[in-house]
Order: sequence, then C-alpha cells, then structure tokens
Amino acid sequence: MNSLSGGVAWPRNLWAGTSVTSAVMIGRIEPLLRVGDTNTLRFLPVELQVEAIDLGEWLPQIDLVIQGGESGKDARPFDVEVPAGCAMRVVPRACRTS
Repeated sequence: MNSLSGGVAWPRNLWAGTSVTSAVMIGRIEPLLRVGDTNTLRFLPVELQVEAIDLGEWLPQIDLVIQGGESGKDARPFDVEVPAGCAMRVVPRACRTS
C-alpha cells in the first residue's frame, strides 16, 4: 500500500489501517505509518485481542484503536479495562466483541 500511495493526495475520507492482535504483529505498524501523507487517518483494529499489547510509542500517530475480544461460549477471557495504552495518550478507542 505504501508504494502505491507515494506522491498521491490521500483523500480525507479514506482511512489506512492494519490489524494487530498480538505482540508478534506489532511489525505491521511501521509500514502503516508510511502510508499516505500528514492528513491520513490511521487506525488499528486490535481484535480479536489475545494478549496485552503495548502500542505506546506509536499511539501519537494513530487516530483510532478498535479493540475487542472473542464472543461465544468458548470465548477466551478479555479485560476491557486494558485499553492497549490508549487512555494514557488520549487516543479514541472503540471496544466491541466479534
């Protein structure tokens, strides 16, 4: 996506996002930050979140974090009080179940 967005005016209504469901997937954030321009809205769906994830250093550049756990009778426990660091940095956060 980054190679396609270089030099192109990024429309305000087009958001760029990537899923980060575990610490192993943190490497997806850096390429996301290179997409678009300074006006690009960036978001992280952190769902189905299966472990604590520290998004701290990237949150100043993220506009929205969508956080959620599993649903259903075999769903693993999910602590909605663990907002992936968002509250500390005033990043909007939505929490839902899948």
